[in-house]
Amino acid sequence: MHTKIFVATALLIAASSSFAKDDTRPAAEVQAEKTYIDTQFAKLDTNKDGKIDKTEFAAFMTTFLKQKRDEFDKSFDAADTNHDGKLSPSEAAKANPMLSKNFKAIDTNGDGFLTPVEIRAAINKQHPQ
Repeated sequence: MHTKIFVATALLIAASSSFAKDDTRPAAEVQAEKTYIDTQFAKLDTNKDGKIDKTEFAAFMTTFLKQKRDEFDKSFDAADTNHDGKLSPSEAAKANPMLSKNFKAIDTNGDGFLTPVEIRAAINKQHPQ
């Protein structure tokens, strides 16, 4: 999993710099993108050797995934207006149209509610690692 993400990140960075050569966007936009990529690289390259090794990447992914879990939990808690740990169809509809649209498919146990486990499973099914 981590190797795929690392390779994808590396390809994105390489592609961004090659696209910049033939880019027809305004120079300020291209520069802003380059600055963003350089800044993100610097954050990952914690030992400042100009490379991102497995340890640095693992530390980044640990932090990144924790942020994503925290964001998910915060969003779920906000949608769970009665704070019962699950989303009813009306709570799901108010929170996210995709949850509402796919409610029955996500509700794998068929109890009429969506739990964080069911929603995460649906997300993982859509984005396998």
